[in-house]
Amino acid sequence: MEASAPRSVREYFTANWHDIRAQWVDGLQNKTANFMNRTNNQLESTNQKLKSVITRNSGLTYFFEDLMKCVNDLKFERDYRAANLELKAPVLQDRRQPVHQEYYSHLTPYAYSFVEGQLECYEKISIIRVIDEKSALVKSRKYGEMVTSCDNCNCSFHKSMMLPCRHILAVRKHLGKPLFDRELCSPRWSMAHLKKSHRIFLTAQPPVDLPDAGTSAAVTNEADVEVLVSSTPKRKAKLTEHQKYKKAFTVAQSIAQIISEQGTKDYKQNLKVLEQLRTMLDSRKKVVITEIVEKHSR
Repeated sequence: MEASAPRSVREYFTANWHDIRAQWVDGLQNKTANFMNRTNNQLESTNQKLKSVITRNSGLTYFFEDLMKCVNDLKFERDYRAANLELKAPVLQDRRQPVHQEYYSHLTPYAYSFVEGQLECYEKISIIRVIDEKSALVKSRKYGEMVTSCDNCNCSFHKSMMLPCRHILAVRKHLGKPLFDRELCSPRWSMAHLKKSHRIFLTAQPPVDLPDAGTSAAVTNEADVEVLVSSTPKRKAKLTEHQKYKKAFTVAQSIAQIISEQGTKDYKQNLKVLEQLRTMLDSRKKVVITEIVEKHSR
């Protein structure tokens, strides 16, 4: 590029892209703790959920009402998943090795699913020679020969996930060290960290007296901060033209049934009233109905 690209292109690349190459070069991205997530799928998923709840072209008040509904639903969904981690314990019949149970008990199920894959294939890694009491030269199909220690490796999995990779496990096995070590896993993947940081596991706070409707106040607890915004009357969903037609047709059909059962005189009079009503509605006039009470002489 430096040999063939115009000067303006080289200057643009150097000024805008070269210094942040770790954010867009595939090989360099895996050397940072990106947790093997290099897409915006999670953001797009949240955006899709917001679009399904928030009404397009709605007013500012209605927009925030719908936004807070969606945010609360997302919170409840995360709380539900976190609660299931504590309440539902799967039967690990195929975890015959104690190291599987140790990692499963220490990590979240999501993090353990990655470590499980490394535990199933670490025995395929070849140890060429031991360098010292904590490191060795290993050979893998993907990276070739590289130096790996008991607690550090230059492979993309270990750098991006901050979990023990197959190379570290192979070196520890060869040097006679235990395969399970809490220090090999980032604290963010541990169940202890989840229970300490997730709001559903925090100590429940006493109930707070909420203000009356139409007022605003701030409620604070140790878990988070919530702001109660002035309440507004709950809006009803707007009816479509087809829904309006169905409701009006049902009423008109029942009226037709009622007047058809009346005598000829009352039928003609009520039919005339309906014709006048139709004419006035067609002219976009407002109509008020008044009941006529007949006085019967004794």
